[in-house]
Amino acid sequence: MTAQAPRTSRTPPLGDVGTLVGLVIFALSPVLPNFVAAIVGNALLASCIRPMPEDGRFSRPARAVTGALCLYIVLGRQGMIWPFYLVFPLLAAGALAFVAGFGRDLLASVERGRLGRVEWALVALIAVVAAIALVAWTVLFRPDLSRLNSMLPPWPLPGLIAAGLAFSAINAVLEGAIWRGVLQRWLLTLTAAPIAVAVQAVSFGALHYGGFPSGWVGMGLAGVYDLMIGALALRSKGLLAPVIAHIAADLVIFTVVASSLAGA
Repeated sequence: MTAQAPRTSRTPPLGDVGTLVGLVIFALSPVLPNFVAAIVGNALLASCIRPMPEDGRFSRPARAVTGALCLYIVLGRQGMIWPFYLVFPLLAAGALAFVAGFGRDLLASVERGRLGRVEWALVALIAVVAAIALVAWTVLFRPDLSRLNSMLPPWPLPGLIAAGLAFSAINAVLEGAIWRGVLQRWLLTLTAAPIAVAVQAVSFGALHYGGFPSGWVGMGLAGVYDLMIGALALRSKGLLAPVIAHIAADLVIFTVVASSLAGA
């Protein structure tokens, strides 16, 4: 009789299960009471103070960011105000990482990566596909852009161009750091790459229910788009290439919103 190798459990560690629960709560926050997000957010942040058994390298950064995302829902009572709902999780995770000693792991999840000819070609392809999808969604669904129009500064054209560039760059860096950086790097330690990219894309899509594009269709478009830039982050082993692709998409969004205001 031959000895059998010991069976290994594929059940995610408790801390990682908590992070997955936090992502679900964040996605469902529009239909859940605030106290649910408050409980989950505080529990996740508290669990980062000390490492939990079987924590992987990126487990605590992912818990910290997800906990802060949930907690923002409670603190930001007036809604998901840009860029605070993105800045708050990163600042909270950074402060906690400094105190609890997992700062290196947090920084390791947001590496630059490579940007060669193939990556540039993929950036261009994704930018074109995203631009076509965004313009088509605007034309077909004729969304109400009044809320976004009210956020534009009453500046002359050069100032609006500068504002568009600044918004696109800041938004792409912040969203990239959270979803393609911290969350995707953590998910890659738990499961196969396609599943890791898909899970963070679903979370990113849920964020856009009230954004641009919006609604259920907008969530689907944002999720599919994030599959592409998540895969690009995986290939380039970092955030620079997907951030550039994301900037291009955000510039299209800014242009559509500004054009609708000019035509109103």
